[in-house]
Amino acid sequence: LTNIHTLDLAYNKIITDKSLSLLTNVHTLGLWRNYTYLLSSSQVTDSDILCLVSNCGKSLQIMSLKGCTNLTKDSLSFINRYCHVLQFFGMWNADAATLVEVPQNTKPVLFLDLSGCSHISSALFNVLPSLKYLDMSKTDGEIDKAIFTKWIKKTSSMMEGFNYKCALGQKKTDKQLLDKDMLVYMIQNFPNLQYIDLTNLNIGDEIINALSGCKNLVHFKALGGYTFTEGPFQNMLKNTQNLKTLSLYRRGAAIGLSSCAPLRPLFSAPLTTLMLRGHNFESSNDLVQLIDATKDTLTDVNLVYLANLNDEIVQMLANCPNLQRAQLRGNSAVRVETINDLAVRCKKLIAVDFSGLSITDQTIKLLLQDKPLFQSLEIEQCLNLTPKCLTHIKQTRSLRVLSANINLEDIIDVARSLSNLLFLRIAGCSLLTSQTVDRTKNNQEKEFTLYDELMRELGELLPNTSIMMS
Repeated sequence: LTNIHTLDLAYNKIITDKSLSLLTNVHTLGLWRNYTYLLSSSQVTDSDILCLVSNCGKSLQIMSLKGCTNLTKDSLSFINRYCHVLQFFGMWNADAATLVEVPQNTKPVLFLDLSGCSHISSALFNVLPSLKYLDMSKTDGEIDKAIFTKWIKKTSSMMEGFNYKCALGQKKTDKQLLDKDMLVYMIQNFPNLQYIDLTNLNIGDEIINALSGCKNLVHFKALGGYTFTEGPFQNMLKNTQNLKTLSLYRRGAAIGLSSCAPLRPLFSAPLTTLMLRGHNFESSNDLVQLIDATKDTLTDVNLVYLANLNDEIVQMLANCPNLQRAQLRGNSAVRVETINDLAVRCKKLIAVDFSGLSITDQTIKLLLQDKPLFQSLEIEQCLNLTPKCLTHIKQTRSLRVLSANINLEDIIDVARSLSNLLFLRIAGCSLLTSQTVDRTKNNQEKEFTLYDELMRELGELLPNTSIMMS
């Protein structure tokens, strides 16, 4: 493998010193200049890391050690000794005693992923270099505000991306690594911030007001919980004219965006991605205006489980000429004629999630015809579909993802036709109650043998596909 540039051994359970020696010996021939190494295994030890970096550390630029739970701070010492051009480093879930030796090489790390690390302390921020990107998701510990403030000032002009996702289900009363005041101060002092993800964090008006000063903000995610109000949110949108991705997900939330001011002026920026999963708009007209204001640039929309998704909203989506991905799962109230119109008029569609919608075989035909680049089709629990729709699906050779209710008898036929699939989810197939299984005279052992045989045959037909059945 003399021309490999990227090697991904994520979740590998059996890697040994011997295999690492073989890989790194090849590298010493000087054939891998831009070498990326992603390694994730609970079996990897400090000696494995030494073996790796001593031979290929001179050109190692990207290194992720997520999941390598057996490593100690000795590995960081080895990385510091041999890796002088490392730019991205992903730390394993480690303790503060290990973190204080985060890589400090000749060419400082610019992208640092500390997600999942525990007991983060002020000592870390005493040694952290100036960064372009920092991921502190699902971390805990205690940081002295004075030391943290000093580090923020040092890296202020460089920081472009910050990820601070909290663990799902974390209570508002749980102590967080960064309190609200520290988070607000940090955002206020990162004027070049382009990307921020605050998933599962309780975001109030103070944080939104701070983001209003980030004129270069491009991506904003607030999935899972927030309490900000309309006024500050509208002001932020006015001030962030480069915003392209807006992802908001609040379970059971009701949000009205147009009661204070018209939406159209707020979205003069070229918004391309809109995620409002799980929302309950006070008026569908709010969302209609939002889509209308961004219809020329919108490429991705996620309205999964939107409580009041209706024909008017979907009709407005059909007016988006550049729409590529539409996730509308979970609302059967939309008429099939409206969905068919979307399928025909949005000619650049490459991925849809129509699960639970009242679509028919004709919808699948209209959706897939004249779309040679179509990649992802999710149509679970669409009760009006019949096996006839598989005729159109099997002709879509470009399909990479398929999630559908497929009869047992048709699974192999579909697999033979879609050799490019990367993910296949067969939902509601009732494997153990189909006619084929009935022919085994309801013998449980034979039923599971049939299942094993099916999976084995699917594995041979689709060797590169992840398969899930339910």
